[in-house]
Amino acid sequence: MPTKTNILMIRHAEKPAQAGNPGLAVPGQERAQAYVIYFQNVTIDSSIIKLDYLFAAADSSESQRPRLTIEPLSEALGLTIDDKHKDKDYQKVADDILQNA
Repeated sequence: MPTKTNILMIRHAEKPAQAGNPGLAVPGQERAQAYVIYFQNVTIDSSIIKLDYLFAAADSSESQRPRLTIEPLSEALGLTIDDKHKDKDYQKVADDILQNA
């Protein structure tokens, strides 16, 4: 991994009130759209950062929210979402990032 790497982690957007719905609530959909502008203008140490990769937990029957939250951003940036890791596979994600810079 390069010595100057920034990793930003966000939680998925709001889920619907109805149980069993794996998608986003309307406020979650709005947040996902707002992330398009926010993450294209986010700064660290007064410099706008450029996102190079997007990761989300793999879709499951219980939730598609991680992917749906960043899908609009993915489309806006032309970046593919890496969603090969299951939810809670934190160590596998960390290993993947460290080994595949």
